[in-house]
Amino acid sequence: KTLVHFGARPVKGYQFRRARIRKFEQFLRSRGIPKEVPIADVWPILDRHLDKPELYKEREGIREVLAMLKRKVKSVQLLCACIAEMTTRKVGHHSGLLDFVDGVHGDEDKDQAIARICDETGFSVTKSLFVADMDRDLILAKQAGVSLVLGIKSDFSSLSHLLEHGHRVVHTHAGLLRLLEGLLM
Repeated sequence: KTLVHFGARPVKGYQFRRARIRKFEQFLRSRGIPKEVPIADVWPILDRHLDKPELYKEREGIREVLAMLKRKVKSVQLLCACIAEMTTRKVGHHSGLLDFVDGVHGDEDKDQAIARICDETGFSVTKSLFVADMDRDLILAKQAGVSLVLGIKSDFSSLSHLLEHGHRVVHTHAGLLRLLEGLLM
């Protein structure tokens, strides 16, 4: 569903655009786009993608999960493999959804991003909760030292992949809500 997955740390103005282009180019080259193809020819793909946040459907039950987390935990941080700007636009398209999160982060190196986010917000990695729909993200969160790592089945992952590494896994956001309510009493 997402055309491009890459991360860039937010920097200001011209530096941000240059950093984003450099990261995008590295991503494309790593995926086999030859050096002969100018990045300027490929950049419009990302811009077109950013201009269509309506392509991302709101997952059923996500509002209830985020509302409960907002009430029961000190900070809700959203980390996505795409750049923060893209994630903010996707989430922001769904009215009021951004009100439930305290920060939006984009980074493909999630294990390092988790440590950075915890450091920036003053929270301990070992006292954090991480929910993901991809087995590799669950593994990275565990390697980063997150104590409570939960998986949720989605279009991006099979149940068997999520269960493979011994993580707690739920099928739906309603199931996640029940599990979190029990864990965060």
